[in-house]
Amino acid sequence: MPIKRVIAFGCSWTYGDELVDPQFRHLDETEFRDHYDENKPWRLANCYAGLVADHYGLELENCAFPGSSLESMRWTMNWMIQNRNDLEETLWLVGLTSATRISWFNPLHQVSQKDPPWNRHLHSTWLTQPNPDIDDNWFQLQKLWLGMSYHREWADYNHKMTVNLFDYAQQRTGATVIQFNVLPNNYQTTAPTLLYNNSSWQEILITKRKELAVEPFASGGHPNEKGHEIISKHLLEHIKYANILT
Repeated sequence: MPIKRVIAFGCSWTYGDELVDPQFRHLDETEFRDHYDENKPWRLANCYAGLVADHYGLELENCAFPGSSLESMRWTMNWMIQNRNDLEETLWLVGLTSATRISWFNPLHQVSQKDPPWNRHLHSTWLTQPNPDIDDNWFQLQKLWLGMSYHREWADYNHKMTVNLFDYAQQRTGATVIQFNVLPNNYQTTAPTLLYNNSSWQEILITKRKELAVEPFASGGHPNEKGHEIISKHLLEHIKYANILT
């Protein structure tokens, strides 16, 4: 069955953080943020998943979310499987974030009209600095988890479990799945759908910055338009030579 849509999973790298439409770049953060609706067309068109989708004339559904962890990515994938019946017509681009991140399911989260229905987690990345909109108990939970539970062996397991689950999803749904690390995950994880298991897009872009004498990063450390272009070209090359799409 022909592929009609690209579905992207991941964190802020895949979401397209710091991709800002040129017409808004003169505004500071008090006036404009990259997640505003006015910026959505530019962000989706210039993120690497959008570039891949546009190259093949496919629709894009970007399910990545800033701050996401591997756990919340698994939740999003499970929601997709339970609520969609046309997944055999989709190409999944799975940008694996750092396995050291954690998220907690928040059953009290109120899903708004604009809120993705699968967005039900509070992420540890949101707790690196005070935020009056977040209950103080979440900050305490983060401290306790780091002090009492975190270990490299858990991160290794977290990475393997996520890769294996997305790999299984390809068999379960008929979707075509391509996985890759956007941030470093130095574990010995392998799977048929996993690219570059010993590297990450962050590391590749650092190398490309030296080789090509270009700046692929925005000021906050996310890929800029050039960075997303470099990532998309790697993916397009793989898709071509793996004969995934014609």
